[in-house]
Amino acid sequence: MENNTSSAVSEQTAETENSPKRPRKKRFYEITKENDIRYKGFLSYRYLKILGWVMIVLACLGTSLKLYSIISEQEEAYESTVNILSFGKDLAVPLLLIAAFATVLNGRGNYKRLILVNTSAALGLAALGLFIYHRYILGIGEAFLGDRELAKMTVDALFSGEDSEGFIAYNIFIDFTLCTLVLFFINYKPQRFFQGKKIYIFRSLVILPLAYEVASICLKLLASTGALALPIWVFPFLTAKPPVSFLLFLAIARYFKNTEYKLKKNGKTHEDYKNYLKTNHNALRFSKKLSLYIILFSILDIVIVMFISVMYFIIVGNPGADSEDITKVVQMMTDCGFGKTVGMILIVPVILLFNYTKTHKNAIIDMMIPVGGVAAIAVIYIDGLITAICEYLKTMMATM
Repeated sequence: MENNTSSAVSEQTAETENSPKRPRKKRFYEITKENDIRYKGFLSYRYLKILGWVMIVLACLGTSLKLYSIISEQEEAYESTVNILSFGKDLAVPLLLIAAFATVLNGRGNYKRLILVNTSAALGLAALGLFIYHRYILGIGEAFLGDRELAKMTVDALFSGEDSEGFIAYNIFIDFTLCTLVLFFINYKPQRFFQGKKIYIFRSLVILPLAYEVASICLKLLASTGALALPIWVFPFLTAKPPVSFLLFLAIARYFKNTEYKLKKNGKTHEDYKNYLKTNHNALRFSKKLSLYIILFSILDIVIVMFISVMYFIIVGNPGADSEDITKVVQMMTDCGFGKTVGMILIVPVILLFNYTKTHKNAIIDMMIPVGGVAAIAVIYIDGLITAICEYLKTMMATM
């Protein structure tokens, strides 16, 4: 009996020794072009860019329809449609930013070009907004009221008075510029200046876009509470995206910096790091990490809204506030963009299918997408403005 047992154990041991061992899963710093994974997401930066611009155009259509509903006194009839059209406006900026960053990673663009294009677009849109305000909005107001100063007071009260949100943040290119600067200061490796230990000076410049973001949030909070009346010329320079999504892009920047650090720690070079960025393995790893970040920061956004709301009531000495007071404070937070990162969870499936290494041969299409988007927005607003004026004149004629 003992001999049979020993024989069985010996055979089992021999089988275990002879059976092929399961290959050890390679760490990310061991991945090269030669042993890269086959999986490759089919959504490129172009699809994210198209989806983002479609959302922006639909949101502008919703804004135009809202203006018409106010003038025609049919707000309730169009409320649901306006909400549906405007739903994706907070998702558009993150999608466009991820698409822009992808062009840097896959070699189709660079930080300097992105900064130049986004800054130029931000200043151009700001100038256009101020031109429309002074040339057309005040001009139409003066035509109806007979006095330009009275028209200015009326329009300013409409946009930044007590009955309004206190501001209008529409210049998404401000957000593009700030987020690109964050990625630039954290990840870019200067070729001529800031060599050696001076690189820390360059990295510390990330405080500039961070300070701008914080200042914009503070201004919007003060304006939404009525503590400060913002002049119209400030509106084009306010950030338009949810504040917590800015933290999301800080995390993205740190992801790539940490990846480079860990590669170098395991004996790799900067050239190895750049080659790893082009692998399918890192594309999938980045998509999964970004999806996790979106979920975590969405939860953080809800916590921030709850925390600030509670602190507000404690500071003003009203801890026993009723539901109406709580709703008012939450609405104030929402107007400033807090709590809106939660909607980004809807783009997680898109991100999981996203592959930043995928490129397209015809770069002209990439240039035409924003041009087409801006053209569509211009048509929507011009048509909306004319329709609103006609409706207003029709209303006036009916009451005469």
